[in-house]
Amino acid sequence: MINRYTLLSFFMLLLVTFTLMQSNVFAQGVTTAAMNGIVVDSKGDPLPGANILAVHTPSGTQYGTTSRVDGKYNLNGLRTGGPYKVTVSFVGYKPQVFEGQNLQLGQNAKLDYTLYEEAVELGDVTVVGDKNAVISSNRTGAGQNVTAKDIELLPTINRSFQDFAKLSPQSSGNSSSVASRNNRYNNIQIDGTQYNDVFGLGASGTPGGQSGTTPISLDAIDQFQVVVAPYDVKYGGFTGGGIKTIIKSGTKQF
Repeated sequence: MINRYTLLSFFMLLLVTFTLMQSNVFAQGVTTAAMNGIVVDSKGDPLPGANILAVHTPSGTQYGTTSRVDGKYNLNGLRTGGPYKVTVSFVGYKPQVFEGQNLQLGQNAKLDYTLYEEAVELGDVTVVGDKNAVISSNRTGAGQNVTAKDIELLPTINRSFQDFAKLSPQSSGNSSSVASRNNRYNNIQIDGTQYNDVFGLGASGTPGGQSGTTPISLDAIDQFQVVVAPYDVKYGGFTGGGIKTIIKSGTKQF
């Protein structure tokens, strides 16, 4: 009859074997190398915030990090081989450069550095303040401008300006709801002409909403603006959002 001590020993052996197998599995996935160490000053005190830059000389690949509060650092995911050029710097201390370090697969090289104080003459710092044109008396409420560059760079699913109206924090996206108001309370203008859903049949709040079309091609739009609750007599006819769109115009030059 097997006693409980024999069973306990058997299960402990299985646990150790499983742990070693797991360690071997993880080790097989290592395809890079690493560096670690500590950065201290001439007194042996750790230097937190020191910059460590390792450059793989043959390829020019750069890896950087900063030392922690205890002065220690870690550089993981480094390319194998070398040589590496490692530069350690800190304000007020002479930089240290170490060259010739080659890394093997799975190696975690330990490199410690000691920085010595150096007199550094800092240049003048000039702070210049410019008035932001966005924050001015000409603004009459919350608004978001979308330029042709934004339309070119940002992704779109439906190729409609409603996709880009979401850049306004008050807009909910494809439904064109602005400030939590139904899209039928919006006022959409293209070059000053209203393009609202007069009958209110489409979900998009624009003409052709039922058929999934847009009132104007996205490629024809130069820029548009979404305004919310502006206090200006030039704006009116809506309690949700005002979407003002202008189309591109050509020149006499080919």
